[in-house]
Amino acid sequence: VKMSASIAELAIKASNVPIYRDGAYFVLPSGSWSIADACSGVSFFSTSLLLGVLYAWTIFESSRKRILFVAGAAAIGVAGNWVRVYLTMMIAHLSDNRYLRDDHYMFGWYLFAGFLFSYFFFGWRHRDVNRDDDGSLPRVPVAGTGEPSSSMIQSMRKVIFAGVACILAIVIWPILHGKLA
Repeated sequence: VKMSASIAELAIKASNVPIYRDGAYFVLPSGSWSIADACSGVSFFSTSLLLGVLYAWTIFESSRKRILFVAGAAAIGVAGNWVRVYLTMMIAHLSDNRYLRDDHYMFGWYLFAGFLFSYFFFGWRHRDVNRDDDGSLPRVPVAGTGEPSSSMIQSMRKVIFAGVACILAIVIWPILHGKLA
């Protein structure tokens, strides 16, 4: 919460909007704000990290690329939350509290989804593509025309692993969240 509040304060000051801050509480000319624990970005960070790991595992062969991609996803989880806090307060301020004052929850998730979609598109553009010895892309066998190749079997294993990991995360997370709370 402290880091999100500090970054939001700096960004709002950089926008030439007068601001008074007392811990996680802010006073702008258009009204008062507080950054609650739910706005700390932990949910954005954990979601970004989980999806980044699964996506990197699926599309990259190189461990270096996987680590870099996951580190970038974690950075997006943190920095994306800072952008969300800043934009929420600025949009509300600039609209005289007509927009995003009381119902800014979904705005944050839509913004976060946009960040992740853009980042995953970037990752897709830089994915590892297996090439044959002559430099051409491997041929994809047509269904029913023969045995699946070893690379197809390996790809299917990765997809199944990622799917099982997602399902386990979806099932286990609410249980862990309840116990931690």
